[in-house]
Amino acid sequence: MKKLYGMKRAAALCAAVMTMSAITPMAIAAEELPEGLSGSESVYSLTAETAEQGVFLKWEAVEDAVDYVIYRARCDENGIAANKPEKIAVTRSTEYTDRTARGDKDKLYVYKIAPRFKESGAPVQGEYSEEVYAYAGIVFRAPGEYDDIEVGEAAVEAGAGTLDEADYDEEDCDYDYDESYDDEIAPGAPPLEDDSEVIGEYENSITAGTLTAGEWRDNENFAEYVELMRTDKWQAEYDFFKIKSSRRHTVVVTDSNGEYVQNALVTLKSGSRILGQARTNNKGVAYVFYNIYGRRETPSVMEITAGSERRRIRISQKDTCLKFNVQLKGEYKAPEKALDLMFMIDTTGSMGDELEYLQAEFLDVIKRVDSDNPGLDKQVSMNFYRDEGDDYVIRPFAFTTDMQKASEQLSAQKAYGGGNYPEAVDIALENAINGHKWREDSTKIMFMVLDAPAHSSEEITRSLVKSAKAASAKGIRIIPIVSSGAEFDVEYLMRSMAVISGGTYVFLTDESGVGYSHLAPTISEEPEDEKLNELMIRLIDEYLE
Repeated sequence: MKKLYGMKRAAALCAAVMTMSAITPMAIAAEELPEGLSGSESVYSLTAETAEQGVFLKWEAVEDAVDYVIYRARCDENGIAANKPEKIAVTRSTEYTDRTARGDKDKLYVYKIAPRFKESGAPVQGEYSEEVYAYAGIVFRAPGEYDDIEVGEAAVEAGAGTLDEADYDEEDCDYDYDESYDDEIAPGAPPLEDDSEVIGEYENSITAGTLTAGEWRDNENFAEYVELMRTDKWQAEYDFFKIKSSRRHTVVVTDSNGEYVQNALVTLKSGSRILGQARTNNKGVAYVFYNIYGRRETPSVMEITAGSERRRIRISQKDTCLKFNVQLKGEYKAPEKALDLMFMIDTTGSMGDELEYLQAEFLDVIKRVDSDNPGLDKQVSMNFYRDEGDDYVIRPFAFTTDMQKASEQLSAQKAYGGGNYPEAVDIALENAINGHKWREDSTKIMFMVLDAPAHSSEEITRSLVKSAKAASAKGIRIIPIVSSGAEFDVEYLMRSMAVISGGTYVFLTDESGVGYSHLAPTISEEPEDEKLNELMIRLIDEYLE
């Protein structure tokens, strides 16, 4: 068990010690169970165990299966499913920990798994396992006579069988927020919570420099990144999300004096159709991706626009990854440096083991960006999100030059809600990219802090891709900070968002001893552990220099 810090963490440690005896299935007294249900250690090949990290699922390997899809629905006290079973994860392993259920003893869940097989190169889902029910602290199953579980208007028969896929479709996401706008709160932001006693600094004696993290740059290791996408592990996630970021042209733009040109717009076209756009960074480099999702076309023309100058270059349609050095005819006069810094933070309950520490790190980063750059034109935007059905879906705040105000907005947040593994990442990302006043000539950085992916549907995937492409076209560098409890689907999505937008991938590590276990990235080198706040300051300085 890792070391935990702070008074709150000491209390959590006591609770964890008390529940360690529950790592194996618990013996359940009949009076403890909802009526009509009884305890059991397994349901055919699928078993569930209560563990410190959440609900631990395990099953026997299925011959020829390439991976397994895990479904979960929330139940009422009688074991009746209150929502359609939702796909919460895809894994190639024969075990999975549902960390979002940890400590949630008031909620009852029903789980199923289904293996997938490759047929004609495409994944085909097989029969479902029998259900297993679980609280965070109790594991049991339905007896044979209680074989039907209602799911909305449909009934799912317990035991192995083929379910109607229509029963598992994601519900349309139609979140509307108030279009009003003022200087303090961006569209749709609920008022700040008023239970914070400390503003701009951290209570509970948590100090910055506690969390540790690593970084990996896929655009600078692109051959390895493309090779990774050919592996079965990565292909399984592609089959799920359909986001592919392997087609890229690299452009380096300089002026007539050989000086790097920042924020030049590079556009790839096929005829009049725009296939991809990106802005050059402070080194004059633009990574322009195309064929990310949907139809496949090869660009034939590249356009570079910087100020009043525009260059149009015909390019080969045979090669998919080319590098161009483009020198403009005019002299580039760089504008005064400016920084647009955004934080987009998941504040659902599963972030509770680390959110306080993250707040301390981010408060330090805001303070140092301000104090270390007294003449820099800078503005900060704080944004928070949860999920549909929570007290808020997004809580966005407009860019402000008042660093104290941004610190107050950050300090007021608490971890709560969620209740399932995926969260409203797509809604939050769309608002972050398109719902704020990013300045055209600024250096634009967005730290995206999370431990869970977006929900799964074609509409949501299209929204994520659209937001990533918009970020690239605006020059917004997405830098994920992946927290504890994340599975590989989060790594896949966040590395995709980072590479498409010209950002970099950041991940918390176990070195700090804070929080639950952290996912090790799929990279060829052992990552160097850094203090998270120092790493973030280093990245900001690199993008500004």
